[in-house]
Amino acid sequence: MNPWPRRLLEALLTDDDWSREFLEALDHAWASEREGARLGATAWWLGRLMERDTVEFVARVRRRRSAAPSTGVRQRRWGMGGAIQDFAHAARSLARDRRVTASVVLTLALGIGANAALYGVADRLFLRGPAHVAAPSELVRVLLHFEAEGGAPARTGPFIPWNTSEAVASASGFAGITRYGFEERLAAAGDEARPARVATVDGAYFRVLGASPARGRWFAEASADDGLEVAVVSADFAARTFGSVERAMGRSVDLDGRSHPIVGVAPEGFSGPHLDPVDLWVPLDPDVTGNRNWLVVGRLADPDAGFAARERVADAADAAHRATDPGRFFQWAADGAVTLAPVGAGDDGARPPEVAIAAMLLGVSVLVLLIGVANVVNLLLARLSRRRREVAVRLALGIGRGRLARFLFIENLVLAGLSGLVALPVAWGAGGLLRSVLLPGVAWAGSALPWRVVALTVATTLATAVMVSLVPLARAGRTDLAGALRSGGRGAAGARGRLQLSLATAQITLSAALLLGAGLFLESFRTLRVTDLGVDADRIIALTLRESEPGAIPSPSAEEHALYLRALEALREAPGVEAAAVTLGLPFLYNFGLSVAVPGRDSVPELPGGGPWLSAVSADYFAATGTGILRGRGFTEAEVESGALVAVVSEAMARSLWPGEEVLGACLQVGSVDDPCSRVVGVAEDVHRTGYREPPSMQFYVPLAPGGGFGGMALVVRTASSSSGTIAGLRDRLDGLDPAVGFVDATVLQRVLDPQIRPWRMGAWVLGLAAGLALLVAVLGVYGVLSYLVERRRREMGVRIALGASGKGIRGLVLKQGLGAAGMGLLLGIGATVAAGRWIEPLLFETEVTDAGVLTAVVAILTVTATAACLLPAGRAARVEPILCLRDD
Repeated sequence: MNPWPRRLLEALLTDDDWSREFLEALDHAWASEREGARLGATAWWLGRLMERDTVEFVARVRRRRSAAPSTGVRQRRWGMGGAIQDFAHAARSLARDRRVTASVVLTLALGIGANAALYGVADRLFLRGPAHVAAPSELVRVLLHFEAEGGAPARTGPFIPWNTSEAVASASGFAGITRYGFEERLAAAGDEARPARVATVDGAYFRVLGASPARGRWFAEASADDGLEVAVVSADFAARTFGSVERAMGRSVDLDGRSHPIVGVAPEGFSGPHLDPVDLWVPLDPDVTGNRNWLVVGRLADPDAGFAARERVADAADAAHRATDPGRFFQWAADGAVTLAPVGAGDDGARPPEVAIAAMLLGVSVLVLLIGVANVVNLLLARLSRRRREVAVRLALGIGRGRLARFLFIENLVLAGLSGLVALPVAWGAGGLLRSVLLPGVAWAGSALPWRVVALTVATTLATAVMVSLVPLARAGRTDLAGALRSGGRGAAGARGRLQLSLATAQITLSAALLLGAGLFLESFRTLRVTDLGVDADRIIALTLRESEPGAIPSPSAEEHALYLRALEALREAPGVEAAAVTLGLPFLYNFGLSVAVPGRDSVPELPGGGPWLSAVSADYFAATGTGILRGRGFTEAEVESGALVAVVSEAMARSLWPGEEVLGACLQVGSVDDPCSRVVGVAEDVHRTGYREPPSMQFYVPLAPGGGFGGMALVVRTASSSSGTIAGLRDRLDGLDPAVGFVDATVLQRVLDPQIRPWRMGAWVLGLAAGLALLVAVLGVYGVLSYLVERRRREMGVRIALGASGKGIRGLVLKQGLGAAGMGLLLGIGATVAAGRWIEPLLFETEVTDAGVLTAVVAILTVTATAACLLPAGRAARVEPILCLRDD
């Protein structure tokens, strides 16, 4: 292969006898000096290229070329007219070759559209930051970090006691902090009432976030100026409830029976520092600030503070926290250290799974585009090969290689431009699908095709035009005029075949990696869905009786207990109800922590999941939730009514407190060593308390007796179906139960868990679609390459058959070539994915990157599809007629 200085010299000269003689003289000189040359070919030719004689000769040749008269082709300067002429000719040329044009446009449009759609998702999730929040990089979440103790892992949490937040606010380095919390409340406007997600925020909330209202105003920082009876509503809530944003102004909304005039409407997509949508914002009541924990976000005083400066702010906040008493009921917080995390971090300070998977999928979309580009390059190379004679004639008539390169680039630019236009509706449709189906719990702003996505589509289109042009332009520039004119465009596959097979191998490599990734996410999703949570979440409906007005149902009280027992009797007779119970404490919704003691032990060991966690339940609780009793029994009606001192413990708690001992009949002191013994009558299976990914924890159950001292009861109902019709029927059963009940809040437990499933569902769906598309494009690429090579080698195949080669041997020759490229791509793709396992496995759910089942499935799918793609060209090669091939020559 000629070194690049020689190829450069050849490009600078013209295709005439004078230039050819000069190059032949240099070739002869190099051949005679090669044996004793101290320098390599590249260095030798570079030296000749820079010699004065060579420079002068090139200058004379180019002057002679510019002064030469036209030889049959009217040359035109490449101005506006030349550009229009080239674009028009490119359009006619592409219109004549409709199949290739359609294949290229469709392939590139899918790749560009997928990139644009996933960029729109990633832009909202982590690139741009929270919508309508000013300078989100200056915001930090304030968290408490607890070091590992007693076998329990280190953990980080978002909940901050009020006294601690006051101490953090006094620390230097903050321009301001805000405290807020979320809760589900009954919101009514007119005659319609529905559950709403309400943010209770302090007066500094909107100022610290730097947001501006879409209509009206925010409420005042001093609650005394506005009072507590005001609200700001989201644009989505205003449209759903009042018909439009404008109609919401001047109206009011009732929250649990209390009227709140609407003073402002938030801009569309605004959800504060979080992704989850918010329906209403109401002022925080100073009288209850010390009774609960709060989420805290601060804005740094120095917007350009680096990592070290932020650490100093965190240290100052932690020092202020340690010097402050967190309050009687919040002594646990004293053991934590204040730490700062970016505003987009999750509750544990790490990047949320949705964000991590969205970032990965953005990279996946780039791989899909690269696969499409490789396939398009193969198509354009095959098209250029068929036009070899046309290119040679143009060069022979003096069009010039530069003008030829411009024309070919314009053709590719037109192809990419058409692809970009088709990609816009693809991006709009795919973006809307991602929003509505895979990420319904995210507050979205604006169209699925915002200007940032359109700008990215344009930039990607231009970059794609350049990428698909590089190899064909390099090939066209090295066309052998004499050989092309003699052969009429035919020739051996040679280096072109090797290049196209290499591109096909690259496509298979990327497709194998995507297919393996999709398989791993599908396996993660399957594993997650079959995880035993200890409760049948998809068949359990939790119902809470909401007050018709504040204080109508005192909690805790004997009245509340009696009301829930009447509701329980009404639900047991409802159609479709298999079991029902009353409980204080329910997995995934709320839990109570309470100390326990065991006689003869100085302390109770800790488990990674914490605890002990208490649930006070009625007799049918275990039947209603589907939690299995492994040993012993549950509670009887008599034990519940009398408040008997009995308990059921979880399996992990039994192993931890009584290792190797008999658990049934053991003494458990609930509260402290001064409390009486509760006799253990059963061991229940472990229940996940907060979600799918959870270490073992201690859980125990006691009978729900009147006057137990706990408030916040709920009804749990096990049904044959959890459809909306079933929920409506249960609400009808409780309608009119008591004037104190204004609304029945019903929640299917599985819907509480769905946001945790969302990242893996998104990864499985998007990766599966991307892998399917990539596999289709790659297989079509292999088929196209082999078809091209068979067509190029028809004469060779004819000669082989004439000399006695069998059809089976010819088919084997083609299959070996195609399957060899596919096999190499498969090995490279799987090897690259396994090598990247340490970055991929944290995104999976209890699945290893070397999962045997997934690897087997990927190998089988690729082997079958690649074989199918190779069989047709192989069969065509075996049916070549030798006489027709030789007659053509």
